[in-house]
Amino acid sequence: MFSLKKGLRVIVPVLLVLCVSSHNSRAEVLGSVGQVYDIAEKDALKEIEEKASKVDWAKYLAGASQKAANWRPQQPVSLPRALKPAKRLVDVSYVLDTDVPLPDGSGVYPKGYVINPLDMVQFPETMIVINGDDREQIQWFKKSNYFYDPSVFILLTDGEYSKIEKEIKRPVYFANAQIVDKFDVRSVPAVIKQAGKKMEITEIELEVKKN
Repeated sequence: MFSLKKGLRVIVPVLLVLCVSSHNSRAEVLGSVGQVYDIAEKDALKEIEEKASKVDWAKYLAGASQKAANWRPQQPVSLPRALKPAKRLVDVSYVLDTDVPLPDGSGVYPKGYVINPLDMVQFPETMIVINGDDREQIQWFKKSNYFYDPSVFILLTDGEYSKIEKEIKRPVYFANAQIVDKFDVRSVPAVIKQAGKKMEITEIELEVKKN
């Protein structure tokens, strides 16, 4: 017999995995079919090897590494600095826009059904959204209790992530429009964490340093 509650426990983790995981490719050896040809003539391969031997690979790789270290999104999320403290709760429920069959075939969630993932799963992590180009926001994080909490991860609206990673000694990621819109983040620094069946967003006003 189809159980709605049981079905939710099955489908919610699946939906979450589909939303946050990347697609992994798999390669298989299928063997040879038909005539097999050499990739290139020996003289051509020798010429390629000679050209490759003349490349300063250390310089080339250093340049590529520097480009990666300085990478920023082409369309970064722009959020103002918080001018006053604010706190609000956000409902992360969503409405299915199509029928979704359960993996075990025991039923279907109909189009229009409302699902709140927090009814079935917990979100133990805390997300901190900051502007990495604002030194005061970096310093605020380093002096806060969040700095020592391994369950906290950082989302940048802007900044040089490689330098920030070295400074705070943990991975950092760039926030995107989907995250900002979903959690209704309006200014930074902002703290996002679960509060019951909703997500709590706290925007923090930093003390303005006087010259």
